[in-house]
Amino acid sequence: MLKRLMVILAIASAACDNTSSGSCPDADLQSLSTTARFAVVTSDFSSSAVALLDAQGELVTEAWIDSGTTSPGIAATLGGDIVLPTVPLGTNQLTLLQRDAGVVSRFDLSSGQVISSIQARAQASFSPNPQDVIVGANETLWVSRFEPNLVPDAPSIDLGNDLLRIDAASGIAQERIGFESIDTMVGDQVVYARPSRMVQATSSMVVVGLARLSADFTTTTTGAVALVNVNDKTVQLLELSPTLRNCGEVVPGIVGGRLFVLCAGDTFASTEEARRSGAGIVELEATNDTTVAIRSTWLAQSDTMAPIPGGALVAVGDGTVVYASRGDLDVQDPEDLVLLNLASGAYAVIAQSNNVFVFGSGSYSVTEDVLRVPSADAGILRFTRDGASFSEASRLNVSPCRRLAPRSLSLLGF
Repeated sequence: MLKRLMVILAIASAACDNTSSGSCPDADLQSLSTTARFAVVTSDFSSSAVALLDAQGELVTEAWIDSGTTSPGIAATLGGDIVLPTVPLGTNQLTLLQRDAGVVSRFDLSSGQVISSIQARAQASFSPNPQDVIVGANETLWVSRFEPNLVPDAPSIDLGNDLLRIDAASGIAQERIGFESIDTMVGDQVVYARPSRMVQATSSMVVVGLARLSADFTTTTTGAVALVNVNDKTVQLLELSPTLRNCGEVVPGIVGGRLFVLCAGDTFASTEEARRSGAGIVELEATNDTTVAIRSTWLAQSDTMAPIPGGALVAVGDGTVVYASRGDLDVQDPEDLVLLNLASGAYAVIAQSNNVFVFGSGSYSVTEDVLRVPSADAGILRFTRDGASFSEASRLNVSPCRRLAPRSLSLLGF
């Protein structure tokens, strides 16, 4: 764990050293004359900015908002841990989850106005670590909160390890769907569900990825997702495989009703092989409005030569995904970007980095047949389909002045 932290800090330091010391244009939520199609979070793990791309994937602005932006209605200045929701929330809107500050902020890209900036907690002393957000009925936001609140006598609304329902208009937390019913014991350790990324599979059913880790992150258990009915507030545990572990990453498929789950194994293990037994990818399918079933499963241990899934999952076809494979952290093995067919197990490395924790979550456009993946050391990588594989087409520098590394890219709703 310490070695992994040292690697992350080294990468962050390198990114900071590369930050421009010159003056860059203000990121002041300017009204856009060009419709933005993609958002890109750039960061050096201390400060962040959000770049916007047009429908062709070209740069509109490298910083529509950044850590220096101040505006009425923003609850907290952007820090270094900013993520985009898995699925866009609304038409011509930008939504940001500030995990370090526990804030969910929404912006109107047309006017530059702050729609809302909401604390995902009632008490400032609680750090909920919000992972994702979706829109529910009647202007409701559902936020997945990763951290359990271990403070005795904490208010019930701030127990964490849950989905929190927030009224989007008032910003008031109204209720929670707790995951205590799917917490479990491993020996004498409580293993908390720890909800992470989520996708609405049907009108009432939300699939939530689960890390399933103890309070000190040393103990885990069977990889699973939660099936949450947001209408009747019920939570079901769907176990994916006895060997899989740490299945927090969930993304929608390109076929209706389908989605994919990435299980990263023991993420604190320094070697790639130590993570293999618990790593894999599972395809799920909503068979009706209240049922989600496993469609196919690929286990990394089924092919000892296959690159091990670590993150940055993107669906690019029927039963086909792209993911980042992280090597041995001790020696900072190059990171691979891998194309995988779950049914056949066939895979191909379509890109390689010079470091670890380089590739971030990206986006695939079915209409363009273009895959876009952020690379912290090479900008936005763009791939076009070449038969059964992908070929790199061109790269885009999204932070020419600030020189912040791109960490994630997401489609905007419009």
